[in-house]
Amino acid sequence: MKRCPACRRDFYDDTLLYCLDDGTALLDGPASMDEPPTAILHSTSSSSEAATRTQILTTAAESESVVSDGRSIGQERAAGTRTALSLAAVIVAVLIVVAGFLGYRYFATPHSNQIDSIAVMPFVNDSGNADVEYLSDGMTETLISSLSQLPDTDVKPRSSVFRYKGKETDSQTIGKELNVQAILNGRLTQRGQDISLYVELIDAGRNKTIWSETYNRKESDLVTLQAEIARDVSGKLKDKLSGADEAKVTKSYTSDPKALELYLKGRYLSRNFTLDGFVRGVDAFNQAIAIDPNYALAYAGLSDAYFYASTIHLPPTEALPKVGEFAQKALAIDNSLAAAHHSTANFKANYQRDNEGAKREFEDALKLDPNDSSIYFDYSQLLANTGEAEKSIAIARQGKQIDPQDSGISSTLAQALILAGRYDEGLAETENTIKLDNNNWWGHYWRGIALSEKGLHTEAVTAMRTAAGLDNSPLIRGVLAGVLARAGSRAECQHITDELILASKNKFVSQTSIAMGYVGLGDLDKAFEWLDKALASHDEQIVWIYKHPMFAALRADPRYKEMLGKVNLH
Repeated sequence: MKRCPACRRDFYDDTLLYCLDDGTALLDGPASMDEPPTAILHSTSSSSEAATRTQILTTAAESESVVSDGRSIGQERAAGTRTALSLAAVIVAVLIVVAGFLGYRYFATPHSNQIDSIAVMPFVNDSGNADVEYLSDGMTETLISSLSQLPDTDVKPRSSVFRYKGKETDSQTIGKELNVQAILNGRLTQRGQDISLYVELIDAGRNKTIWSETYNRKESDLVTLQAEIARDVSGKLKDKLSGADEAKVTKSYTSDPKALELYLKGRYLSRNFTLDGFVRGVDAFNQAIAIDPNYALAYAGLSDAYFYASTIHLPPTEALPKVGEFAQKALAIDNSLAAAHHSTANFKANYQRDNEGAKREFEDALKLDPNDSSIYFDYSQLLANTGEAEKSIAIARQGKQIDPQDSGISSTLAQALILAGRYDEGLAETENTIKLDNNNWWGHYWRGIALSEKGLHTEAVTAMRTAAGLDNSPLIRGVLAGVLARAGSRAECQHITDELILASKNKFVSQTSIAMGYVGLGDLDKAFEWLDKALASHDEQIVWIYKHPMFAALRADPRYKEMLGKVNLH
């Protein structure tokens, strides 16, 4: 410690030589050691006094030495020290401010290279022409598929984002609901041969635009446009991609823009699930293949279209072989197509009754595209129907983790729980399904079955009537007939069963559903008669006989075990 004998101030910096206030030379020790000069003089011996006087005179003489500009040496040094310290303080303050600002920018603002979760919202069709809707939807789906190839990036699937189509929802709300950092919006306009697409990348947390771009291209540039957008957006999400990753993101399955356009049209039409949509969608896929015979995606699209038309628009014996045929053609061209493995799994399970082969195909599909909730949906159903209850529940839960807002995967989890006999858990999940989408009849369907199993027959009938009001398909009406019989309404059960038999004379009607009505009525001979017909027609619903509670009354009959063997269920 140093002290100033003049102002009596203490300094803790031992390297200082002069007082910062008055320039006086500093002494060692605290200021409390200093006493008035008169006291010192009177308390010391003559020899000490002389020495003290000499020191005082020397110090005074040094402190009074004058530099050329009229200031003392002490003052000059003190001034220099004060200037240096002031400058250092300013520099430190500036550094603190700059560091704080950069830290805020880095941590508070998600910059492009830090984004690891994104939702690509359905592109808006600004063309004023509904016939161009297939293009805006198709480009959205293609970009979702491309970005899903990015490593360590959570890209929300189609089922998550298309529920927002046509709704005015702000980016912050979407970001919270989907738990993503960024939102990609797009607006597409087509005028003749000209396509204009505006895209913007939004920081969902702050509702701020990170990046935007407008692409003006000709329709003939559609293939390269898709790849260019995928490359640009991925570049905003990741700092640097390997050559292999970039190739996956920008992969084009055809080089012909017209073939791509027809493929997108086929996907859009066939997803309407109407007979007209199916017919027109298949035609579009076939035109795409005629242009490019090696277009694997178009074959996969055909396979999907026939699978979803089976039972609804075509008998399974006509539709399901097409599912397998086109899936195999797609895989022969490109074995990395998850959709083609998915279709092959459905073909093996529903037509060939090759359950083990179907499971392997489902596993392959999930490895190639673990972000597609529809794969979890079908795989969980197969496992539930073949008696692998716990794995079925686990697969459904995985699908729900990927897309918690998807009512379809929620109903699949409810099904898995109910077929495992966990009725209360299943009922709780049906409530979640209905909350997500009250128009999803599967939620009401499984709710009715669980309530019937718990003996709550009035509530069960109400739930099944709600399901039938949303989709009056034979699948639902057969269960409704069984639930009514359990509730004591045998006459209505018989009436619904007779209606289904009458309808089957003009179109394909699930014979399994008719059998379910007879199980409810207690006529097991008729039930097995219709199950034999279901087996011959490859009725997809026949797998229900193993674990579906509405078939429990068959299990004590010797014919039941024989029937299970024919369906490859043990």
